[in-house]
Amino acid sequence: MTDLPDDTEIMQFPLEFPVKLIGRDDGQFHSIARALLEPIIGPIDAANIREARSSGGKYLALTVTFTATSRDQLDAVYRALSDSDDVLFAQ
Repeated sequence: MTDLPDDTEIMQFPLEFPVKLIGRDDGQFHSIARALLEPIIGPIDAANIREARSSGGKYLALTVTFTATSRDQLDAVYRALSDSDDVLFAQ
């Protein structure tokens, strides 16, 4: 069996990286997402955020694209999103 290369060989940093998160569309999720992500990735330009509402209007999906600088940074992003009760899904 062949060993797989480690992540540093698969992902070349820096790279443009989209992260998708879903939460309740309560008027605050956008601010919550910024509060979770900006300490880790820096200021987010509004042009780098795409949003989509669920057909029933109950949920909001945000895709935030940023320049990832390391695997550690990506791990921190996903830890912050996973630890938040406001984020129902992150990918």
